[in-house]
Amino acid sequence: MCFASDEMTDSDEYRVKASELRAQAERERDSLFRSMFKTLSKRYSRLAQQADYERNAKLAYKSSPPIAADDPKRR
Repeated sequence: MCFASDEMTDSDEYRVKASELRAQAERERDSLFRSMFKTLSKRYSRLAQQADYERNAKLAYKSSPPIAADDPKRR
């Protein structure tokens, strides 16, 4: 079992969980549970990829214009 530390990113933690779930799937005798663990493992792998993308993305966000508190057009 691996424990998260301050140096692990979200994607690292997702990959650890995916690995644990893959191992659980390999140990599982029941085909339904094996399939469920494999599916969960794949989803955690996708979460890791998404976390990497979001961490590395250079997205430019524009802040929205301020909303006037007493704007009569909005009433």
